[in-house]
Amino acid sequence: MGREWQIGDPVDYTTDGWMDAQNWGHGRDDEPRNYADEVYVAQSDKYSNKAWNYFLDGDYSTALFYINKSLDLNSGISNSWNRKAIILEYQEKYSQSEECYERSLEIAKNDVVYDNLARMLLGWTYELIENGKNSRDESYFDLAEEKIRKAIDIVSRPQSSENPEKYQNKLDSLNYYRQHVRKYLKNIETLKSYDKDELFTIAGMRYYDIIPLTPGLPLRLVREPDNEYDRDAIAIYADDKKIGYVANQEYTSYEKTSKASELKSKIPDEAHGEYLMFLDNDLFYIGRIL
Repeated sequence: MGREWQIGDPVDYTTDGWMDAQNWGHGRDDEPRNYADEVYVAQSDKYSNKAWNYFLDGDYSTALFYINKSLDLNSGISNSWNRKAIILEYQEKYSQSEECYERSLEIAKNDVVYDNLARMLLGWTYELIENGKNSRDESYFDLAEEKIRKAIDIVSRPQSSENPEKYQNKLDSLNYYRQHVRKYLKNIETLKSYDKDELFTIAGMRYYDIIPLTPGLPLRLVREPDNEYDRDAIAIYADDKKIGYVANQEYTSYEKTSKASELKSKIPDEAHGEYLMFLDNDLFYIGRIL
């Protein structure tokens, strides 16, 4: 169970002190409030403390239940909103968490809550970047940039105990991945300008000569009907060095290219081609028959 945070305790993710520093005590705010019944105030505090204990035990669902009961009885305690924000953050409900942090700060400005909010926004940015990378949807990067810039503004305050550099680094990586996805989408548009029958995926490169592949590099395709492993085999050469084969399996061939079995009857014993691009998101090397 958590203890009362004391002034001077560290704010650190890796220590118990971090948990209690995020909690920043159980006292009420100093701003005047008009409560009709002090019984409700006491019961609200009881539920809030119970919620925090469940949170420290890792039972986030029960913690959320009790913090909601606390806020139903008394919604004017900044600390309870801070606690709810932390609980929601650990459930990866970032948008709701942000709303609760903002509500906490509306009631009482507190440097620890500001830093809590910044750390949550940083974690949210990580998730948004991963979603953007996986879906190749730039709207995730747009939202991630909004959140990390907000976090940077917070940690740039003189009162913040956070290191602004790690937030700036995350913004820089966000811009890198945004450009990375844009390049990928541009490559996909380029592939759409060709017919599937003229495109192929290069497979098995790790088993043959390794040479630098640059867009436009001339390639030579040679059928191998006597290949003991695959009668459809089409070897690929660059600078007279074998670099691999035309992919002939679903898992080795990019979906918008033809497999060796589809090309063998459409090309002579030997054909010329060129290297087009590497789809780094999908790990496919793509070539084109000339």
